[in-house]
Amino acid sequence: MHAYSDEATAAPPTDWVRFGRPQDLVAQTRWLFTLMVLALILLSLPGMIGTRGLLAWLLVIAAFAGLFVVWSYRYLSGRAPLLLGVVESALVLVAAVAGPAPATVFTFLFGSLWLHALYGSTRGVLLHTSFLAAAILASLEVWHLLPGREGVLPSGAITNVVSVVPVMFVTAGVARYLVLSLFAREQSQKRDAALVRLGSRLIGVTERRKIQETGTECARAICEATPDMQLLIVILRGSRAAVVGHAGSSEQSPCTVPMSVLPANLDLGVQPLPDSGPLKELTGVGGTWIGVPLPETGGWILLGAEPQVPTEAVVAVRSMVNQVALALRNSDAHFDLSTLASQDPLTGLANRAAFNAALATGIADPERRLALLFLDLDDFKIVNDGLGHSAGDELLCSVATRMRAGVRSDDLCARIGGDEFAVLLRDRDDEAAAVGQRLVELIAEPVSIKGRLAQVGASVGLAFACGGHSTGEQLVQRADIAMYAAKAKGKNRVQMYDPSLLQDDGRLQFEAELAAAAGAGELVLHYQPIVSVREDWCVAVESLVRWQHPTRGLLQPSEFIPTAERTGAIVAIGAQVLRRACSDAVSWSGPSGPLAVHVNVSAAQLIDPDFVATVRSCVTDFAMPPDRLVLEITESMVLDSPAIRTALAALAALGVTIAIDDFGTGYSALSTLRTLPLDIVKIDKSFLSTGPSRAADQAVVEAIVQMAGRLKLKVVAEGVERIEQLQFLRSAGADATQGYLHLRPTPAPEFGSWLEQTNATRHEAGSVPRIGPRQTG
Repeated sequence: MHAYSDEATAAPPTDWVRFGRPQDLVAQTRWLFTLMVLALILLSLPGMIGTRGLLAWLLVIAAFAGLFVVWSYRYLSGRAPLLLGVVESALVLVAAVAGPAPATVFTFLFGSLWLHALYGSTRGVLLHTSFLAAAILASLEVWHLLPGREGVLPSGAITNVVSVVPVMFVTAGVARYLVLSLFAREQSQKRDAALVRLGSRLIGVTERRKIQETGTECARAICEATPDMQLLIVILRGSRAAVVGHAGSSEQSPCTVPMSVLPANLDLGVQPLPDSGPLKELTGVGGTWIGVPLPETGGWILLGAEPQVPTEAVVAVRSMVNQVALALRNSDAHFDLSTLASQDPLTGLANRAAFNAALATGIADPERRLALLFLDLDDFKIVNDGLGHSAGDELLCSVATRMRAGVRSDDLCARIGGDEFAVLLRDRDDEAAAVGQRLVELIAEPVSIKGRLAQVGASVGLAFACGGHSTGEQLVQRADIAMYAAKAKGKNRVQMYDPSLLQDDGRLQFEAELAAAAGAGELVLHYQPIVSVREDWCVAVESLVRWQHPTRGLLQPSEFIPTAERTGAIVAIGAQVLRRACSDAVSWSGPSGPLAVHVNVSAAQLIDPDFVATVRSCVTDFAMPPDRLVLEITESMVLDSPAIRTALAALAALGVTIAIDDFGTGYSALSTLRTLPLDIVKIDKSFLSTGPSRAADQAVVEAIVQMAGRLKLKVVAEGVERIEQLQFLRSAGADATQGYLHLRPTPAPEFGSWLEQTNATRHEAGSVPRIGPRQTG
């Protein structure tokens, strides 16, 4: 049995306990046993009736009164010093001598043994029992010396007393064993209560400092519940091992500990310390010391106790560490996602959601004078295609840095999407044109990318809020019109909005040509494979529309889709793209079976009353199972739009697969995952643009994959160009990837040839789960 310190379970001597019934298990048992022995004192009085002589009666009363005081003091102070045991034994000796026979003290003697078993150490209990046994035996020798006593005790009385002595030791041993079990149970309850309290207090907490403080409080509670254990929380700070928290029986707490006492490897879990000698000198706690790793902070919790640290305490501390580590990981993910909700992950500027919120706030204040600069980079596509997407991303980051340098801290710079930016100028409409020109000049300066100089310009549209009569949508539309006018006039300039710009013949001609493009057969589809991360097989394909313009050549989506959405031509374009994609893809199969085909849809398509019927006719006409058709939407198009949500619900009921594209760059990623009938999450390529080498991007990708997995959603990562990106996504648990690493977007015949060649070289046995709808059941 290990020793149990009374200071570990009782209040300090100055913190007196009342005689009211306490709540703690051990304290309640002490209270009950104290009442028992005090009651036994009273019950022993009838046994003293045979006492003759005034002196004997006075001795009995004095002994009983002394025992009453001793037992009351032990309960009230919570202490059992050796001197108190000597005094109690002397009082028992007096009572045994003053009574009619020594055996009369047996009435309360065994109660005293049970009571004392609740205090002090096991050694102290055995010493106390020895003192009482010595007192009983000594009473046999001096009983007859009291005046008025004649003769000696009968031999039967002596035999009774002598035979009780071993019974006293057996009783003390059994009592101590049961008491230690009681102590262990209370310790376990207190540790469990501390862990439950920790879990409840960590719910909803995202501040790292608060999480760590709560964990430290739990560590102290575990120490308080574990006798004679010392706990040190050690964090590595350079070449120092700093003690940032401590608890336990020892009042000594060093500020640092030698690095030599710490285990060498955190990954090995709980370990005995290689050299605990210095800790014994620093804390005064001998015995054994062990280290529990803190993986989230790179530190250790050091536990020391004599003769060894209880296993139950180690388990409790490990449980505490796991809870705190999980809370810290959730805190990091929350921070990343909170930042993601309002910040563009590539450039660090405000994203579209934050820009729209700031614009709405500014428009709502009639006293606020607002100016809006809408920027679109000139010739960005040349850099992006010529040097690669990573170079394009680097250029966008450089543009963002220059934009910040060109405005005040009160102005808001935002990346709207792609190579489009916006600047919201507050209370400086008289300087707006000058700010726009300064941005044009800053952006036009050459920048070194991958050892080569690159240069782009910026076409800037400028619009002003009209004294509280404009809406945010109108302000953006005017700045957008002005920006297109700047491009039409030669690019790399600032154009202020004027109503006359609406009569721009060139723009109207472009819109008319776009409206006729679908009917003229000028739209073409290119395809890009979606490849399983685990098996490296093509499991799906995305259709990407291009416009083969009669005079301008092949136009990318960014050059005509915004106009198509603004004019409504996107509905006819989208319907043709949908039918063509189903027609091309219905015959394509990979090693895992028929390929799913991904088609992008816009908000205008989803709110079109005939869109669901169009989808139904496509899957029917081409005999395509509905779940092979994957419709890709973006987060921004579904925010607060009942019509779009209704359309998505109808499509999901039809059996069509729904994917969310460019995830993490829109309005409310968490709300989108929780409330829409989604099957697939496509992570935006911007999170992989850094290699991925930025820890924040890696953490966000891992957080998205984990969330999607819990929601039973498949995860596809876009923009994969290098093998290290693929390796990272494989370790993160993504399902599939898409990007130049596999194949650039290519026309249907070339894609078909690539697919046949790929299938021929990857014919190993096995099945691959298609990137399609959620699996139920």
